[in-house]
Amino acid sequence: MTTSVYVVHAQLNYIKYNFTYKTEPYNPLTNGTYFLGSKAQDSILLGFNVNIGTSNVSSDTLFISRKGAMYLPQGSASKFNFFGNELLKDGAISYKISGTTGNYIAMIEFSNIKFGYDNTGADFANFQVWLYENGIIEVRFGSSSVKNPDRSYEYKKGGPSIGGPKTWLIGNVQSPIVDTPIIKYLTGTPPDGMVYRFAPDGVNVSKIGFKQDIQLFPNPGDGLIHFKTTTQGKQTVSVYNILQHKIAETLISNQDKTLDITPYPAGMYIISVADEQGQIQTFAYLKQQ
Repeated sequence: MTTSVYVVHAQLNYIKYNFTYKTEPYNPLTNGTYFLGSKAQDSILLGFNVNIGTSNVSSDTLFISRKGAMYLPQGSASKFNFFGNELLKDGAISYKISGTTGNYIAMIEFSNIKFGYDNTGADFANFQVWLYENGIIEVRFGSSSVKNPDRSYEYKKGGPSIGGPKTWLIGNVQSPIVDTPIIKYLTGTPPDGMVYRFAPDGVNVSKIGFKQDIQLFPNPGDGLIHFKTTTQGKQTVSVYNILQHKIAETLISNQDKTLDITPYPAGMYIISVADEQGQIQTFAYLKQQ
């Protein structure tokens, strides 16, 4: 029998998050596990322990709610709003765990989700929240349409609440800033391709995706992955499938290179790039037919 574990310490120590944002193509999840259904909330057994919001609570069980929030077993102190709203309904909600030990990522997707108080029934949103094993949180936005914001967003705030204890976003969705300490709301709906990142203070963000010394393209693609690097020295590129099996590996040394995974099935792959100093960048790659 599988059981979840969590650790709680006495005095609350809130995590300081460093916030950054960027744009990159939105890739829908493939072969995810559907959950929540008609429930108001549901849980995922991650298989790795994480902290959210506070360093006091560490758990391998993650709760997801239809109010656009996630939290650990101890509730509000470890809560994070990735698309906070009064009620998100319908659509499809799925998750997938990818990566390898020390570099796992839990990916949760809300697909074509509707808004509970939108009387037109026309507004919808697509987004994902990625929770990394090292505590980094990313909220990734796909195509959305909200033409009735006063009804779709709670309390006529005009946008979602995104953030957690001591770290809330305010301002325009295309250039938000961090405000603290109480819950705040953005203005508008984040555009397709926007990525918000919250990195715990002290975590090396260059290890996962935001480091700019290597690029891979096209993504999505047909399996021919082109790498462009500005790093001097060798880098090891490893490709993992959704079962966390390594399917390909190559070395890049001061030059551009192409890796061929065309024989493999369409779907989501995790690409890990490790340099000689042990810094790791992780990318999600969507292989199309």
